[in-house]
Amino acid sequence: MQSQFQGVPTQIAKHDPFTGLWNDSLRVIPCRRDHSYVMWHDDSFTSCLICGFSRWHALMLSAREMSLDMFSNAMQHLRDVNRVDFAGNYPIHFLMTAGVAMDYFFQLYKWPNSSAQNVFGQNPLHVLNPRDLGESLIHFLDWFKTREQPPGLLLTQRDIYGKTPLHTLFQHPLERHLYVKVLKVFPYAEHQLRSLDTSGRPCMQMMYDASLRLKDQNPQDFERMQAGIAEVNGFLSQAAITSTEPPGPKYGFHDIARGARGTSYFGFFQCKICYSGDLHSNSYIDQMKCACANGRDRNAPDESGMTPAHALLTHSRANNNPELTPESPAQIAELLEVLIPRDDPTMREALHVLDPEGHTLVWNAAIRGLDTALAYILSAEEAGRRRAMVNAVGISTTYVDVSHSNTPDPAGGMSSHVPYTHSVPQTTEVSILEAVVIKLRKVREDLKTAEMVGDRRVRRSLATLGNSLLNVRKILIANGAVVAPGPTMKWKIN
Repeated sequence: MQSQFQGVPTQIAKHDPFTGLWNDSLRVIPCRRDHSYVMWHDDSFTSCLICGFSRWHALMLSAREMSLDMFSNAMQHLRDVNRVDFAGNYPIHFLMTAGVAMDYFFQLYKWPNSSAQNVFGQNPLHVLNPRDLGESLIHFLDWFKTREQPPGLLLTQRDIYGKTPLHTLFQHPLERHLYVKVLKVFPYAEHQLRSLDTSGRPCMQMMYDASLRLKDQNPQDFERMQAGIAEVNGFLSQAAITSTEPPGPKYGFHDIARGARGTSYFGFFQCKICYSGDLHSNSYIDQMKCACANGRDRNAPDESGMTPAHALLTHSRANNNPELTPESPAQIAELLEVLIPRDDPTMREALHVLDPEGHTLVWNAAIRGLDTALAYILSAEEAGRRRAMVNAVGISTTYVDVSHSNTPDPAGGMSSHVPYTHSVPQTTEVSILEAVVIKLRKVREDLKTAEMVGDRRVRRSLATLGNSLLNVRKILIANGAVVAPGPTMKWKIN
């Protein structure tokens, strides 16, 4: 069919097909095919088979260069084209990056849309470019504040890097008077400003880094960002003056995950969360329940970039008995159930935030043979997202010995015939299933060695770990894991 819109000029959006980014903000499946020049009115273009990019998305990205009438007519023209890409991005995700005014969003919402998080944890507000919104930005945020339950959910959700929409919005230059107005809309604004991402950066550091990127490109926007930093600093200073809370991080999930048990005086336990000495015990499970009841943040990364869920899986804890027996995999799963309840969909984002090394929660459970925890993590998420969860990749580091025949001479030359060897780290991407298979192979080799030397204790420990890894492998395969997943399988939401 010949398009009635041929020849219409469009804005060229910025697509990085190798990292999987649109306009430096929206994450998509990295398909290695540059879609920057795809025109929404090109009837010959079919959706990308790797990332799911379609002409609907191209239309959203070019909306800023179109009249409202043309935008509305174009959506009608594309009514039979796919509107959701494979990463779970709806048209509104793409339109948010285009920097358009409110009227364009009114036109879009005549069509089915969703404010759900994509597979990278981004809801539409994570990628909002406020360029043409002006004063309407406040009303726009207010509208999203009431769109999901509980109110404010969309303004507090974290993506896989621990960032909230406030973190990402404040990396754009705003007029100075808007900063405080925006902070009044966001729930728990002070807490969000102080919260860290998985690299350990607070919002102020993100703003400063963003301003430096603008310094040479657009000095005026750089000045706006600097003014915004001053406004946010003033807001935090005033909040500190009026706060009744003691400064510094609160005792909570991270402390418990690392094995803390509160304060004991000659056998008398006082909880550091509720400060009670008789309401509950110092067990990890009771402390976790107390932290939940007292509103501690269940998904905030700490200074190391670790979330409470990752800390639960990667740190060892002991039972409070004379033998100090290690926690069992079932006990670890029980703690996860308290932290991330299966019947609370608002907590599902905690299942996807990465650790500082870029590993998922599924990776950290699987590679440690925590089969009960792995089964719970997958059961707590919608079925359509599980295949991507088990096909995520991680980083495996090995050390290779490199030999040299010459060593540097202090005088600046080379001293020959003095060979030396040093180890060089090499990192490779491996799938979760492949990492488990490698770990299982290593356990079997170590088990043979333990049998040869007659070490029963080590043999029992290795046999238990081996059985757990076999269960892990079975769970992964049952949920669609493969040894070498392609880019679509790693990230696609079914």
